[in-house]
Amino acid sequence: MTDLTVAKTIKNQIGTKACFMYGAKNFVGSETSLTFRIGRNAINCNCIRITLNGLDLYDIEYLAIRGVTVKEKATSSNVYNDQLNEVISSVTGLAYRL
Repeated sequence: MTDLTVAKTIKNQIGTKACFMYGAKNFVGSETSLTFRIGRNAINCNCIRITLNGLDLYDIEYLAIRGVTVKEKATSSNVYNDQLNEVISSVTGLAYRL
């Protein structure tokens, strides 16, 4: 059984309202990451993967997944937990609050 503590923590740090504003769905957690699909955005990515790195910070990958093809559109490294929404919003152009 996989320990999803990190994935649940990441989702809580993003927040329910921000997830709604991103159009986030299909959440998949692992021991060190959270992956979810998002709505249309400026860089045409449809999936975000947030991974806890060795510095206790987050690395964010913005992915375009079409069938079995995965293209990395952008990355953000060493993001603090309180900066997650600001960084995702600045890269994708999606608002995380009204």
